[in-house]
Amino acid sequence: MKHQQGFTLIELLIVVLIAAILAIIAYPSYQNYIRQTRLASVRTQMLHNAQQLERYYTQKSTFVGFPPENLQQNQYFNISFSEGTDSMPNPSDSGYILKAVPNKETNADETCTVYYNDSGIIWANSDKQNCPGYEIPKSE
Repeated sequence: MKHQQGFTLIELLIVVLIAAILAIIAYPSYQNYIRQTRLASVRTQMLHNAQQLERYYTQKSTFVGFPPENLQQNQYFNISFSEGTDSMPNPSDSGYILKAVPNKETNADETCTVYYNDSGIIWANSDKQNCPGYEIPKSE
């Protein structure tokens, strides 16, 4: 009788099945890791923009006139001054609020909007999911 070498089809199917199960288990963790990384990245970008605004304030004694196009952007979030129904639409003499909205082209599944104000408070909110790494402001 000849000595057989190699794997049987059953053995190969078992290995593929185990790999598929591991991938199914690991994928949600990977997605969460990517999400947390993107939220941390926008925090860094917001802090950088806040430094730019503070330098501008040091030179001009006001935040008014800071060009919005000078705000450095993030690949996954669009950063701007808060507008519309937000509490402070544009920089004022004494303060500002930066707002980072998820970029629908590169970050379509994200629902958290991140805010940073002139007092150094950073927060995020979302109607659909929690925002890891950010405090949700408490209503007073």
